[in-house]
Amino acid sequence: MCVFMFSELVEASYDPISTSQSLSLVQILSNLIQYYPTLNPESKNLNTLLNTIVLKLRNAIENDVFIPIYPKQMMEGRMNYFFQRQFAMGVKLLSNIVRWQGIVSDEIVFELALDALLNRYLLLAIRISDPFQAAAKCYMVILTILKIEFSILVTKLEQ
Repeated sequence: MCVFMFSELVEASYDPISTSQSLSLVQILSNLIQYYPTLNPESKNLNTLLNTIVLKLRNAIENDVFIPIYPKQMMEGRMNYFFQRQFAMGVKLLSNIVRWQGIVSDEIVFELALDALLNRYLLLAIRISDPFQAAAKCYMVILTILKIEFSILVTKLEQ
């Protein structure tokens, strides 16, 4: 019953871009899974909750992340500020997606984090940045990717 209510709450108000909400929800679910043996991978309510979370993450990638691609001549002033802000939001979302590792299936976390967000948006933004900004952006992304459990990352990259 509690998990069903969490599912409704997540669907209504969870913002995947919010680090505090993501941390809290990850902590709550980790504790529930750890202390309640009936919450296992076969649990219908838990699967519903996890599917709701994955759907919210996908929707955030599709609808909230927009990194404009303009020629370098146009990337001055307000355009550059918007571009930098959107990139930082994308990295923040990447960090929040990685936090779900160990709760949500690793394949889904990698698909969302690496395929949908990193490859589609963040790497493209790095490519069009000047070298100094590109190095800073790479550093931000690498710090986030280092949160992924290394053994699982190696397994995924070998596939």
